[in-house]
Amino acid sequence: MLTECIMMAIAGLIMIIVGIFSISQDAFYLPWFTRSKVADEHLNKYANGMGAGSVFIGLGITGTAIARIFTSGEKIWLIAAAGCTAGLIVIAISYFGYGKRH
Repeated sequence: MLTECIMMAIAGLIMIIVGIFSISQDAFYLPWFTRSKVADEHLNKYANGMGAGSVFIGLGITGTAIARIFTSGEKIWLIAAAGCTAGLIVIAISYFGYGKRH
């Protein structure tokens, strides 16, 4: 179980790091096919939304991994569910708000 929690924490931290790079830098970390679908004036806002969504998902996964180390139970997975749901909502808002060519 400890190995599983460590792997979850590492995966969550990688998502957090990628999200922070997307927020702090420009849209360089987005794939080229995604950047081509966004108008140039909305590219940084789009990257910020995608980065924030990645950070929320990473925080949910990392929080679940840390909580599983100290406690056990099925309700711990609600942390990951909440983080993933919040991240997907932010990503969807960013995609549908800025993801179309205007």
